[in-house]
Amino acid sequence: MSDSLGIDGLDIQVLINLMGAIQQYSQRIAVQRQLIVILGAIISSWLLYALLWRLIGKRIQGWLNARNKSRLQRHLQYDVLIVQHAIFPLFGIIALDTAQQMFLIRGWHAGLLAKSIVLFWVILVYRLFIGVLYAQLGRAVMRRYHYRFLAPLFTILICGWLLDNLVPLNRLANIEIWEGFTDPITLGSLLIATLGFYFWYDGSGVAQDVIHSLVAPYTRSYTGTVDASLTIGRYIIVSIGILIVLTVLGFDSTMLAFATGGLSVGIGFGSKEIIGNLIGGILLQFDQSLRPGDIVSIEGQMGVVKNIGIRATNVNTLNNVEVLIPNQTFLTSSVTTYTKTDRVVRILIPMETANKHSPNLVREALLAAAHNHPLVSDVPEPIVFFTGHGDTSHKFQLAVWFDDPTHAMALTSDLYFMIHDEMEKRDLEPSTPQRDIQFLNSLAMKTATTETTGLLYGNGKSVSNAMVPTGRVPQSAGV
Repeated sequence: MSDSLGIDGLDIQVLINLMGAIQQYSQRIAVQRQLIVILGAIISSWLLYALLWRLIGKRIQGWLNARNKSRLQRHLQYDVLIVQHAIFPLFGIIALDTAQQMFLIRGWHAGLLAKSIVLFWVILVYRLFIGVLYAQLGRAVMRRYHYRFLAPLFTILICGWLLDNLVPLNRLANIEIWEGFTDPITLGSLLIATLGFYFWYDGSGVAQDVIHSLVAPYTRSYTGTVDASLTIGRYIIVSIGILIVLTVLGFDSTMLAFATGGLSVGIGFGSKEIIGNLIGGILLQFDQSLRPGDIVSIEGQMGVVKNIGIRATNVNTLNNVEVLIPNQTFLTSSVTTYTKTDRVVRILIPMETANKHSPNLVREALLAAAHNHPLVSDVPEPIVFFTGHGDTSHKFQLAVWFDDPTHAMALTSDLYFMIHDEMEKRDLEPSTPQRDIQFLNSLAMKTATTETTGLLYGNGKSVSNAMVPTGRVPQSAGV
């Protein structure tokens, strides 16, 4: 099994020796004593930080948030946020330095304590840097950078530094785990390839956001063009990262060209939809036919375009449901957009009133309801159309303009409520359909049917119409 994995006996012996060295090192009394003190210092510092922040820090932060938004207040909020990130490592440095002095007084070894103090100084600098970024960029933006890029990178660097103080990392990195390519894949090359590609990919996203925030406000180009250029640039960088990873893993140019040729054939036959979506995403971002923030209606659903990706477009519906629509759909299907050149749209509200009322009075009620609603635009002003006469009603349509198509249903509902109130003020009644109900005399209908049958079959004469008497029903009919 070891040969199939590419790990020979020498590599296994290296691992065994390293594990034995770590075990012997951890069994020393001096090491155990320092590890216990370090663990206690970390726990006590964290508990003290949490208690202090709960009792004092949150009250100060709440007091600042309740004040007027002034420039001094914003600076104080930044300072409080930076201090919050620095409290824990400061307590840790104080606790570890005190423990180190006590160890030196007793004549005990304190090498691990000294390295731990250095480590906490590094953590302090890192936490201050994070606090400054949170203060400048805001929690919503910085959270992604913190937990997906900075925190993993810092954790890996710290873990590597700690391991390097315990075992020689170069010996671990040279352990061969597979010999399938021209150059054997070692443990170090595999870690560099995987972790390096992760930070390369995520770092390209961070760089894209940072460049966008620095360039977009100061350029005259449309935001969609800037986004498209940065997105294409990011994917070029990611492609370069993939080539670097393959090189680190030992792929040569001949093997890479062969693999690329085979993939191109497979992509051409089996992934034309994906390619169409990729090309569609590029076209949408460059021709500006669809932009983030546009209100569109597709397949009967209205929503707001949140993001145009390289493969799909993220649309947030009015029910706060995110829908991923392939980019090719916007190029091959009919899409209704309400905000391409102008956000102002018009809706028509039908209304019928009894024909005994004056149309001018009805128009006055409809316009009063429209003018009293805050979302209805004054330019163009609301207008009432008299669309016709019914049997018992007058038919109207109220046309109003407003600049937020997502509130069309709510606006229509509000206007109906307000129209109802305005009509009640003027004693206007909605139209009520009238129906004539005729009661048929069952006895007379039976007699008429018999006479008709006699005329048809007894006299040999056809009757075109059978007259059925109608009117008041006698008591003997038993209706």
